[in-house]
Amino acid sequence: MTKQPPRGKSDLQPVGDLVDGVVSSLGQRAGLGQTALLWADWPDLAGREWAKATPIRLEKGTLSVAVPDGMTATRLRYATSELIKRIDDRMGPGVVSKVRLQIRRQKGSR
Repeated sequence: MTKQPPRGKSDLQPVGDLVDGVVSSLGQRAGLGQTALLWADWPDLAGREWAKATPIRLEKGTLSVAVPDGMTATRLRYATSELIKRIDDRMGPGVVSKVRLQIRRQKGSR
């Protein structure tokens, strides 16, 4: 084991500053900040119309949303442009440019 030379006081940084910087850069690269905001605001953004839908992924501007059945998916296909507009108004343009609906039936339902 090689001993490293002692560091001076000027080399020291609070751990919190380092962690904040790392987490911030990871969040920006992965869009985590936007995703977390979208998930947190989903009930308000989605409104009553999208109440049965659940956001599952935001990747490269495409928001994947789980819906319980085909009838709900068909109804919501006609409402995607309004949802995108509400997201644009709240989060800025381009966060979501496309909505992809996925039918995910709940366990026990047919």
